[in-house]
Amino acid sequence: MDPILIQIDQALARKGLSDAAASKLAVGNQSLIKNMRADRGAEKRYSFQALEQLASVLDLDCYFGERRET
Repeated sequence: MDPILIQIDQALARKGLSDAAASKLAVGNQSLIKNMRADRGAEKRYSFQALEQLASVLDLDCYFGERRET
């Protein structure tokens, strides 16, 4: 499964939110996560802006940059 969707699913469970509710809070429509789950072959494409907004709703860190120390 897609590692981004795994993190989203875990955060949805922690927050007690449905896909539609989190999508609505993040971007104003209910289909954001549904569209992320849509089968488009092996490669998925996500809008970074939408991911940032969803991460904010789900209390997740959304980061793109130099590798961070773990």
